[in-house]
Amino acid sequence: MSKSRTLPYVDYMNLHNEVTGSGNILIVNFPNKVTRKILIDYGMFQEKQYEDLNQISNETNLEDIDYVFVTHNHLDHVGKLPLLTKNGYSGKVYCTEITKKAIHISLMNTVKIISNNKNEKPIYSKQDVNALISRLTVINYNETLKLDEYVSVTLLSNSHLGGACMVFLSISYDGMQDRNYLFTGDYKHTNRFYKVPKIPGWVFNKKINAIITESTYGYQKSFEIKRNFRDDLEKLLLDDTINTIFIASISQERPLSIFRELYLLQKNNILDEDVEIFYDSPLGIKYYEDIYTKYADFVIPKNLIFLNKKTHDELVLDIQEKPYKKRIVIAASGMLDHGRARDFLKLFIEDSSKAFFITCFTPEGTLANEILNNQSSTIKIDGIIYNICAKFFSTSQFSQHDFSDDLIRFFKKFLFVDNIFINHGSNYAKQCLFEEIKKDEHFKNINVEIMSRDKFIRINSKNEIKIFNSKFNKNSNTNLKRKKQKREKIYSLSKIYR
Repeated sequence: MSKSRTLPYVDYMNLHNEVTGSGNILIVNFPNKVTRKILIDYGMFQEKQYEDLNQISNETNLEDIDYVFVTHNHLDHVGKLPLLTKNGYSGKVYCTEITKKAIHISLMNTVKIISNNKNEKPIYSKQDVNALISRLTVINYNETLKLDEYVSVTLLSNSHLGGACMVFLSISYDGMQDRNYLFTGDYKHTNRFYKVPKIPGWVFNKKINAIITESTYGYQKSFEIKRNFRDDLEKLLLDDTINTIFIASISQERPLSIFRELYLLQKNNILDEDVEIFYDSPLGIKYYEDIYTKYADFVIPKNLIFLNKKTHDELVLDIQEKPYKKRIVIAASGMLDHGRARDFLKLFIEDSSKAFFITCFTPEGTLANEILNNQSSTIKIDGIIYNICAKFFSTSQFSQHDFSDDLIRFFKKFLFVDNIFINHGSNYAKQCLFEEIKKDEHFKNINVEIMSRDKFIRINSKNEIKIFNSKFNKNSNTNLKRKKQKREKIYSLSKIYR
């Protein structure tokens, strides 16, 4: 039977407003009344204003989901996955081989952290994590898996992180034209440490009903990035008033970039090989041993020392007793919200002979963001007011996200695109990327929408777009009235997500 232009209708929404807490829901409604509810990622919120959302144990009837896919192992994409099995999900959770191994490491660490939080009841247990891990199912890159008569999936390469992928969903129905949706996840087009397979040519020739894209650095172009890490570190190494340099790093993969920079500084005789470099991250060392040594291609500087609990305590004592000694300490977390980096911060923030280098994205509400944007000379941490005497530096050069110009070049590779839905970015970043796309003549016939948790999009059988208030919109009636007066395409229909 030849395929007609009639299509099933599709509802799409995301569960996050800005950068963290990633979760995408696609509900496909077929003409025969069959539905498929698909979840792509289910992460924790790390922005302070959204932290309460982590305590919601079942915001979208998790037991009713048909398929789950994971783009990569970062907490803001996987941190709430154990809630699936806790709330009755009995299906598989699909991801790549590296992601499967990394999720096991990260979620075991996460459950330990939330279990030790005396202020909040843990949202899941170690048993929930084990149940989730038992459902992780590997799909190889570029391998198309037909999940049932309606849904096929292909995991496409993505250089954001070792094991990261994009999710290409193809929806089929007898006698009807296929519908294709591409979820970029956090996207980067290059990776220095992993061999990433090319995206097959057929993907770019397909008609794409919607690209669901991240926009973390939608406000910035690649040529605007200052590659300041090496220069700033060199200045700190030459500064006789600074004895200890703390480099705050996320645990996963970022240390490889830092190791490489330190290796090059040694090679260029800027960093003395006698200077001790301490890597003080139990989680990061676990990734190093179980992931990097098996899958990645990287270099390490000389005199790199991995620490455990005992040697960590010895290092703290050494820093306190030998302030004249030059040393570098790499520790997590990169946002300074927990881990040994936070411990070092509380111990030495009032010491002018110390420097802290922030090397990752710092969402609003994180401690690192608060420090970098602090206009006063003091800061409150865990109820204690500290004088800020240490020096602080930051860089975004290690970002494993594509910038706005990179993303636009990527989108242009697709020959037939109907819609681009922008999510996973601050409101400012999403708006900036939206404007960059809209002013490009290439996209003049493509519909572009900025997503938030408060709304969802329906693509009907005629491929027309309607926007509805979701059940998460607290001002649904007010918004509806206002939008109706402006004759905009806003409707209210939240029962789908109850």
